[in-house]
Amino acid sequence: MLPSRMGPVINLLERNVGTVEEVVKHNMLIPLASRFIPLEDTESIVSHFIEGPKNGLASKVGMAGQASGWSKHRLLRCPKCLKEDIGSCGKPFWRRDHLLPGILFCGKHRMPLHVPCDICADYARFPDRTLHAGHHCGCGLKPLPEATLLSDAQSEVEIELARVASRLLNPEYLPQLDFRAVAKETNSAATELGLIEDGELRYSMTKEFLLASPFNSLLRRTGFLSFGGNAFAQILKGYKSLRHPISAIATLISLAGSWQKVEERLSAPRDAGKDIASANHILQVVGSARVIERSANRIASDLNRYKMLCAAHPGLTHTQLKRRFSNSAQRYLTVRRLIAAGIDVAARAKEAQIAVDARMVDEVISHIKQRLLHLRDAGYPRQITPIALMETFRRPRLFAQRAMQTRLSRAYETLQRHAESVPAWRERVKATAAMAEEHGERVKRSPMTTQTNKSTDDQECEYET
Repeated sequence: MLPSRMGPVINLLERNVGTVEEVVKHNMLIPLASRFIPLEDTESIVSHFIEGPKNGLASKVGMAGQASGWSKHRLLRCPKCLKEDIGSCGKPFWRRDHLLPGILFCGKHRMPLHVPCDICADYARFPDRTLHAGHHCGCGLKPLPEATLLSDAQSEVEIELARVASRLLNPEYLPQLDFRAVAKETNSAATELGLIEDGELRYSMTKEFLLASPFNSLLRRTGFLSFGGNAFAQILKGYKSLRHPISAIATLISLAGSWQKVEERLSAPRDAGKDIASANHILQVVGSARVIERSANRIASDLNRYKMLCAAHPGLTHTQLKRRFSNSAQRYLTVRRLIAAGIDVAARAKEAQIAVDARMVDEVISHIKQRLLHLRDAGYPRQITPIALMETFRRPRLFAQRAMQTRLSRAYETLQRHAESVPAWRERVKATAAMAEEHGERVKRSPMTTQTNKSTDDQECEYET
């Protein structure tokens, strides 16, 4: 995947293979890998390729670290490509699309990639068998065992992945897709799905959504679903991005629903929200012809599935539920048509947010009142500040953001009203001390205490006698 010290060799063969830049662009996996890593890491990889070995390359391209080990370096090939990819020497050449660690299928011919026997695969001992892609010891080529065990649906997912990876090898295709864009689009898609709320990841809901995704087999294979909670949240929040191309592509497709939607998101004008809404409206109008072509049974099936999803996931909005359907079904499942069919429509995004905020307000107010009573009964010695009232809440820094103070204004006003001023704190401490002192005097003067003391004195007198 990453040969080293190739600069002098390329310069020697420049007439036949082109310049170093041309070799990197057309013959290496660097154009694909560079999309998912920072610029300085790309420079390190290129320097390794041209000049000499660099340390830590495996971790820079996502081949080391958490959940690594699932992708392997293997010399894979497609039998149909071997007949088409013939070099000037008359022999089939290696196609870089098939050398990406972790790839299983040929996206062009939609078939599993093939491997030779174990002896041929040991290219360190038998380098002559890597002279061209079709060369082997006579054992023949067999499809990857793990690819043959996949179901038809899982195979389609892997084929789509291979097709996308091949297209991303071309630097002119989606040039705006880099590691920053990957992180941003991952976070944006997760937020629109309701998986991230107020900057916090809804971990259980996210796991449930990804496990129900058609791409869950790919996510399992890449190890993304086994990530720890913190690393998992940082990726979906956009703080970090996955370095391995397959892992990053799989996550993007799973959240967006398809690679076509990823393309649309990346190609959309960043500051033209109205234009996007207008374009979507036009697509819905144009797509009405396709809706007519849908059979009555298919429409009834979509309506019934929407009803079941709505009941199973009451926390999801109408838009989030529609994303679980095909593009043509989404055009049909409008609010007007659902109401006409007698189906209860899930809350729209704004309505859902209002309901969530209302529940949060009630929860915060209840917590504040209970916490205040507890602190007073326990004789809390310090001033009861807003921080003291919120420190045991499940989101203690809820009001650290000014926007939340406005959105949850009734809860915030309750918090400020129940917080203790300095004079009130001093008065409470003084009253608590007075009550404690009075309680102590009562204990000293109680009849039970006097009788107990008298009995003790009589016993001492008997012992002296």
